[in-house]
Amino acid sequence: MTAEAVGAAGSMDGLGRHVGARLYENEVRYLVAEEWARRPNDVLRLRTQQGLHMSEAEQAAVTPGFAPKGAAAADDAVSP
Repeated sequence: MTAEAVGAAGSMDGLGRHVGARLYENEVRYLVAEEWARRPNDVLRLRTQQGLHMSEAEQAAVTPGFAPKGAAAADDAVSP
C-alpha cells in the first residue's frame, strides 16, 4: 500500500496536505479509492489507527469534503 499511497511524490510536499499524526492527503485518497473507506472513521480508526494519535481538531479536519456530495453530515462524523 505504501508505494500506491505515495505515488510519484518526490518529497514530503508531494504527499499532499498533512492531516495529522503520520497521515497525509495522498494516503486518505488512496484509502477512499482502493480500500473502500467511506467515512473519516474508516481512515482514522479502522485502516490506519492514526486517529489514536490525533487531536479532536485534527480528526475533525478530515471530515469536510470527505464524503461524496449529497451525503448526510452525520454519517461523516468521526467517532472516538
